[in-house]
Amino acid sequence: MGRLFTDGAEFQDNLFWSSIGSGSGASAGQKRSGTHSYTASGINSYLNKILPSTYTEWYSRIAVYISATHSSLRIPAFRSGSNEVSSLRFTTQYPTLYVNNVLVATSGILVPLNTWTLLETHFKIDNSGIFELKVEGVNAASYSGDTLITYSSMDGILWNNQVSQLVTYVDDLALNDITGVVDNSWCGDGRVGLLKTNANGDNIDFVPSAGSNYENVDDIPNDGDTTYNQGLVSGEYDLYNLEASGLSNVSILRGWIEARVRKMRASSETVLLGLKTDGTEYWNDSHDLQTNYSSIRRDHTINPKTGSPWTVADLDALQIGMKVE
Repeated sequence: MGRLFTDGAEFQDNLFWSSIGSGSGASAGQKRSGTHSYTASGINSYLNKILPSTYTEWYSRIAVYISATHSSLRIPAFRSGSNEVSSLRFTTQYPTLYVNNVLVATSGILVPLNTWTLLETHFKIDNSGIFELKVEGVNAASYSGDTLITYSSMDGILWNNQVSQLVTYVDDLALNDITGVVDNSWCGDGRVGLLKTNANGDNIDFVPSAGSNYENVDDIPNDGDTTYNQGLVSGEYDLYNLEASGLSNVSILRGWIEARVRKMRASSETVLLGLKTDGTEYWNDSHDLQTNYSSIRRDHTINPKTGSPWTVADLDALQIGMKVE
């Protein structure tokens, strides 16, 4: 699979997370890119992500902004169920690497307070395991040894803060496993932005709750059933134009279509996400819907028409949409 997730809180809701604690969620208080990040601030605050499969090795990326340090602060902890397998802890500004609650390495690079800092980790569960840390792309700590101690796999990530008056933010998250042709090693630096719909595209089939179709899907965060477009018949689809990216002199490593969708009845319902680039439409794998709003997405690391990395001109001419299957 390669890239397991990328996120930057730009939808301004908390559907990315499996569960969150008090004082946690999307925030405009600080951001490294885009308009929002996630915060976990104060007692009983945390952000918990459970993955649908188990893994023995992966690479993570997270940008952090912390106001202070404390022994309870973990950004991140890798977990098996509700149990911690390993973690990056911040008892001081020199983060420490723990495996099975045992200190195995200490960063040689300080993480400053009240400043965005990029952290990358590599963790492998094995008798000859690995736990590595990069700070702003520079090797900061490394452990090689037995990490197959109590738990044989991981299926979750936790960003944890349990301290009153301690404010933390995280942004520009990514996680890679070791499969696939790309995205199978260090994530590298990356920043996440959002392009909203700003006009109807070349095909409009859905029934709008009111007004123009694009206006019902440009609300950030989403407003539930206040405004929406409804697809009723298999094969119906909408396409929407996007606002200009405003980007220049950047490398676009991936783009993705993301939506908030729900079904209206109990029977199985699926939709496709798609795009139109340079006159050609591309529709992707099925997405099963729930009766409550959920997040669905499809990544495109390259332009499917050209087979090359996305350009700013590609993005500015792109149409995206959804099809009833």
